[in-house]
Order: sequence, then structure tokens, then C-alpha cells
Amino acid sequence: MVGRDAKDAAVALSAKMMKVCEELGANPNTVESTARKARTEGEVNFKKLKALSKEKLDGIAPISNGKVAVIKGAFFGLADEALLEFAGDKITAANTVAVLANASASETTYFILARHEAMDIDCNKVFREVAGAEGRGGGKPHFVTGVVKKEKAQQIADRIAEHVLRLN
Repeated sequence: MVGRDAKDAAVALSAKMMKVCEELGANPNTVESTARKARTEGEVNFKKLKALSKEKLDGIAPISNGKVAVIKGAFFGLADEALLEFAGDKITAANTVAVLANASASETTYFILARHEAMDIDCNKVFREVAGAEGRGGGKPHFVTGVVKKEKAQQIADRIAEHVLRLN
């Protein structure tokens, strides 16, 4: 850009920079180091959240009927990524199903329904039947993720676990 266009672009970029400085609580001279520090702190805090999430998830006691083990838990504020990893690890064991719900500050709760690949349970079908209008999601027949209404999450997790234990 040249001339008037260059001046207008510079003013617009300066205005954006000042808004960024305000959001970060930094002055224009230190905004780069402040942004770098904020990113580093965010990464460190996420690693801590994942570690705490893993610790909490590892405390789940499976429910079993002798044929199938259901690992069920409803939580608040855990790292969704940690739930995905946990479910993936647990369903490597034969005849294992994971039913996990993780609420946050939003109106919905993140939901995972997963099973060992050799089992004959269609997780998509079970999730849709049990959650109904209270949830939406999808995935593979052995691994479904979605969201459900926060106030219904525990009830849906319980009903899915009962359904799995009753059918197997």
C-alpha cells in the first residue's frame, strides 16, 4: 500500500495493537513479552489440568456384570483431551465400555461413549437412542463423542451404562 491507503492501514493496525495491549494488560513496549508469557502460562496450566484430569479419571472403579466392564464417570472441568486419551486407553481391554461426561461452564456437557472394537455394540445407535433430543454427536460404531444438556448428563451416562450391562 502507498499514500493514504498506507496511512489508513497503519492507523487500523495501531488501533488493533492498542486493543491487544488493553486485553493483555500490557503497554505497547512490552506487549510481545507479555503475550509470550501468557502463552507459556496457558501451556503450563493446560499440562497441569491434563495431569489432574488423568489422576481423577484413574480413580474410576469399573462396574462389571461378569461379561462386560463399564467405566463410567461424570465430571466438571476436566480436560476433554484427557478424557479422549483415557477412553482410548481403557477400551483396548476386551469387553470394556467407557461412558464419560465432562461438564464445563457452558450449557452442554462433553460426552464420550466408546467400546472395545471386538464388541457388538453400536455406540452411535445407543447414544442416539438414550440421549435423544437431549444430545447430539456421532463418530464410529466403536467410539462416539458429542454433547448433551448439562442437567441430563448424569442421567444419560447412567442409562447408557445400564443398557450396556443389561444387553451383555
